[in-house]
Amino acid sequence: MALSKGYHRYMKSDKWFSKRSKILKRDNYQCQYCPAVGTELHVHHLTYKRFMREKNKDLVTACPACHNLLDKIRKTIKNLPDSKQAELDAIKDFYGYPHDMPKDREVLRGFLITLENLEEGR
Repeated sequence: MALSKGYHRYMKSDKWFSKRSKILKRDNYQCQYCPAVGTELHVHHLTYKRFMREKNKDLVTACPACHNLLDKIRKTIKNLPDSKQAELDAIKDFYGYPHDMPKDREVLRGFLITLENLEEGR
C-alpha cells in the first residue's frame, strides 16, 4: 500500500488514537507474537481492506521487531508474481494468514522464509 497524505492524516487522527488505545488494551499492552512488554508497541494492520473503518480483528499489537517481520511478510506477498498464486494461497492457508496466524515470532520468521523461498523459486 502506497502511503498517501490521507494515510498519514488518519494515523495522526483522534479516531486512530482511540482505536489504537482499544487494541493495546485488548492485547494487554503486550506484543502478540513474543513476550515483549514494557517496550514501544505498535498496532499493526493485518489488512488494509477496511482502512479507516478497521474492525478490531484487523489490528494486532506488535513490538517493533515483530511489526517489522509482519511488514516484510506483507511486502513479500505483494511482490510474488501471479504465477505463484496457487502456492501462495496454500502457504497462506497453512499459516492462517492474516487473521488466524499463530502468535509466535518464530512462526512469523518461518512464514517469511517460506515466502522468500517461493519468491526465489526454491
